[in-house]
Amino acid sequence: MAVLVIQSCSAFASNKIPLPEPRPMEAPASTPHAPDKKTPETSNLSACQISLTEHIAIAPVVPPIQEPAGCGGEDLVRLEFIILQNGARVPLRPAAIVRCPLAKAVAEWIRDDVAALVANDVLREIDIAGSYECRDRNRVSGERLSEHARANAIDVVGVSLRRAGSISFTDKLGARDLREKARISACSRFPTVLGPGSDGYHEDHIHLDLLERKSGYRICQWNVLGP
Repeated sequence: MAVLVIQSCSAFASNKIPLPEPRPMEAPASTPHAPDKKTPETSNLSACQISLTEHIAIAPVVPPIQEPAGCGGEDLVRLEFIILQNGARVPLRPAAIVRCPLAKAVAEWIRDDVAALVANDVLREIDIAGSYECRDRNRVSGERLSEHARANAIDVVGVSLRRAGSISFTDKLGARDLREKARISACSRFPTVLGPGSDGYHEDHIHLDLLERKSGYRICQWNVLGP
């Protein structure tokens, strides 16, 4: 019997018995994810800055500005490009430093209204005369603080097109129908629109701002002049 047992053990030993698979390495102890470098910046964005996506405009955030005499503001962006419905980028020359709500209003005006007015051409550029500037109204010393000083105003000269060239909104020889429609759309979107015939200081550009007045009072003073 002993011999039989030994032979039986040898038989088993001669067979290749599969060894158990090696124990998998233990997963490293879980560690919290490293914070995203953009998270602090994103958490500091305003609702407007979050909504002003790169599908609407290229408008990098600008740190708050504080200057003497009450100039400056918060929720600022540098409006560099407006993105049309077809994805085309239209630059502002020069880029405008304004409050985000104004940047969004300007972008929507260009995207939805002005681009439609020149649908038979290609909108190439927006000609800007001014944006943020610490100064009194119309640069007259002693006047009330300008909305430009609050980054709440922008001055637009006109647009450049691929085929028709530059069109100034105040040029008496420019396409009058386009200028008329641009005036109507601007006055429907902005509480303040000043151009030729307003006060003598806006004969070569259009001033747009978002100043809120009592009872929703609006000012639309832009005479579309002909030759």
